[in-house]
Amino acid sequence: MNYKAEIKKSLERLAYYECLSAQKQEAWDADPMNSDREAAADQAYELEFNEYIFAAHLISRFAGIGEKEARAMISKDRAKLTRILSV
Repeated sequence: MNYKAEIKKSLERLAYYECLSAQKQEAWDADPMNSDREAAADQAYELEFNEYIFAAHLISRFAGIGEKEARAMISKDRAKLTRILSV
């Protein structure tokens, strides 16, 4: 498995899901009584969270670190992580 390529793809999907989740949350915030918007926001957040966990798992296996540390890298040092993966 080419971990670097898979991690890059996963981080790209995560960025997309984060934007999607934010959009769906804003739509639900504008109409909090709308159950369809609530369901859409929940679904978008679930996609985002699952991709976050998957990316952390890949980073953990690639770098030989714990998943907790990998999650911290995604949350705090994503730009740095992306630059490292681009080398």
